[in-house]
Amino acid sequence: MQDAVEEYDDLGDHTILRRYKAAGDVGSRVAAQLAAICVPGADIADLCAQGDRFILKELSEVYKERKDLEKGIAMPTAISVNNVVGNFSPPASLIGKSQKLKEGDLVKIELGVHIDGYASNIGFSTVATATPDQPITGRKADVICAAHFAGEAALHLLVNGKTNNEVTETITKIAQVFNCNLVEGVLSHQTKRFVCDGNNVIVSVPTSDLVAPEFSFEAGQVFTIDILMSTGSGKVKLSDEKPTIFKKVVDATYKPKVQASRTMLQDVNRKYPTFPFSLRSFDGEGKAKLGIIELLKHDVIQPFPIVLEKDNGEQVAQFKFTVLIREKVTEKLAVYNLPYVSSAISITDPALNAIIGSTIDTRTEEEIENDEEPEDGELEEEEEEEEEA
Repeated sequence: MQDAVEEYDDLGDHTILRRYKAAGDVGSRVAAQLAAICVPGADIADLCAQGDRFILKELSEVYKERKDLEKGIAMPTAISVNNVVGNFSPPASLIGKSQKLKEGDLVKIELGVHIDGYASNIGFSTVATATPDQPITGRKADVICAAHFAGEAALHLLVNGKTNNEVTETITKIAQVFNCNLVEGVLSHQTKRFVCDGNNVIVSVPTSDLVAPEFSFEAGQVFTIDILMSTGSGKVKLSDEKPTIFKKVVDATYKPKVQASRTMLQDVNRKYPTFPFSLRSFDGEGKAKLGIIELLKHDVIQPFPIVLEKDNGEQVAQFKFTVLIREKVTEKLAVYNLPYVSSAISITDPALNAIIGSTIDTRTEEEIENDEEPEDGELEEEEEEEEEA
């Protein structure tokens, strides 16, 4: 598991390409299932648990012939509402007792899937409503449109020769068009096999404390674009809620003294050595909460804090997706349905519209067909399904 990682990141390798795409397909199917049940009255803890179960169920249906292939959750399901920026993922013990969705809530759904360490992350915004055929208007519509179009602009700039700074400048202009602000502290990372936070980053809001060296995008790179947009200032504060999502610090060497912590660390090393995990992932939530205390104290694991927009009453929208930069095409792995919104604001700047409308796929029909050919393990499954039909 996870050996010789650096040798297995070539997007020209059909096997690697298909595993990224298969992870993206699973994430997209789960996103659709979750969006359908994010309705008024739904319990957020239950939705998050269902999201994780959906991921594992969908993964059980792919690469069934490859028992040696590692598959799993690359980001636990989180559902953050209105001014909550992210990482809201209540534990299983709160199912039936956690926050309920209300009519008109702006709901951000985030999750991740990996197959053999090749991860696809997805985050998108929807609105909990009993009348989905009626358009959402006003500031909710503005912020959803701002986040969506900023994401699309970023996608179209992830091509050979463009830079991370160009992405930052463009998404900032789109935020201004919709009278919104990008959320501070948000990074879009280059990713690799079993690595969700590589060194090359796109900073949404550069500050004196948060800047990134400029670099150019190249074919063969993979990025996860994360756009978080606010109707408020975009400045954040920590929630009083305790974190429930964590990630192992890869180079941590501390050996815990408490038995509960040793047991938990063994489970983390075995199941989640590189990707984030939630307290839902462990049998016995009480023991997990006990075991995690020492691991946090000695920086063996790091928390994903629950973050809020600093300005009360504001709305935050998100669109997040993994992108493959290839020689002739830049591919967005996530597919999700956009909520029905109607903003009074539109993008009229010709330069911005040119970016959003630019061509990022110059493949021939034959090249597209070759890209869609399944690898051997998938082919066997497709043939089995055809025989059963």
